[in-house]
Amino acid sequence: MKRHMMRTILLLILVISLCVITTIPVNAAAGQKQKAHGAGKTYADLSQFPGWSGSDESHINFTFESPDKGYYEYRTFAGPWTGSWARIEVKGLDFGSYDGSIQEITPGSPVVYYWGQCTAGESYTDLDYPGIPPGMVLIPYSNIEGWYKVGAFIDGGPGHDNDCGLFTVEIPPEGNPMLPFIFPDIIPPGLDGETQAQLLFDAVVNGEIEFGFGNLVTGNVNIR
Repeated sequence: MKRHMMRTILLLILVISLCVITTIPVNAAAGQKQKAHGAGKTYADLSQFPGWSGSDESHINFTFESPDKGYYEYRTFAGPWTGSWARIEVKGLDFGSYDGSIQEITPGSPVVYYWGQCTAGESYTDLDYPGIPPGMVLIPYSNIEGWYKVGAFIDGGPGHDNDCGLFTVEIPPEGNPMLPFIFPDIIPPGLDGETQAQLLFDAVVNGEIEFGFGNLVTGNVNIR
């Protein structure tokens, strides 16, 4: 099936969601996977992005259980999004094996894809943060209760070097207007956020779309 990589337009929005977990891992057991959990500190070096400086750091915690139980939450403590937080309740899960094209991720690693809705959350952007390019359109504050999110966690096997989190931007209830342009043959225009999230989730699970931006982690991603 044709794969569509995430476009550069989502790059800066995705930075807040980069996942680098720093606790000790418990690796996946053999057999059918039904549960997943993880906790730790996320980190992204913003100096790799032109015009940005410093780092982004968040604390995350998640627990999933098939078919549709669990939550994912984060709080951000560094970077231009300091103070941002969200709790996402699971709406749907799919446990499988990773077969995407990110070379650093071991093929066949246990993966759990999820989509869910924020039960509460606030998203901040500090417009005075050093290095934000002049004229960049950023929302300094947003109540994201009711928004949707799609993502994945990967248990990289023995050790923890290949544990990973892959994420998309939050989708507002009225829909994200960028998505029909990024994925025109997956998400038609005029859809609400819940429908967009479901279609994006289904496309990722079925291999029609691959997350084009991920970050390898050291930490506790446990899928069993």
